[in-house]
Amino acid sequence: MASQQPPRGTQRKRQRRNQERGKGTVHNRRLGAGKRNRLGRTILLGTVAVAFALFWLARELELDRDELLGYLATSVLFVAVLIACAVLGAGLLWLIKRLR
Repeated sequence: MASQQPPRGTQRKRQRRNQERGKGTVHNRRLGAGKRNRLGRTILLGTVAVAFALFWLARELELDRDELLGYLATSVLFVAVLIACAVLGAGLLWLIKRLR
């Protein structure tokens, strides 16, 4: 009896599709790594720019620098708490998926 293999054209299409998927996956991984590096750099540069702007503003408007630093510290603390909540939530979701 003849073997039950698919026609050659179908097999070639599958091979091409699998090759394309593989290439896209590797490309996307590399692209994602570059985006993460740019995002971190952008956040760092933005933070430095805001810090310099606050010091400049305090000097130009003759504001109390310690008070502005207190506001900055409060803002940083607030953002850190929000980040911690997000990480905790993601960890809980990961744990729930892992236990299923």
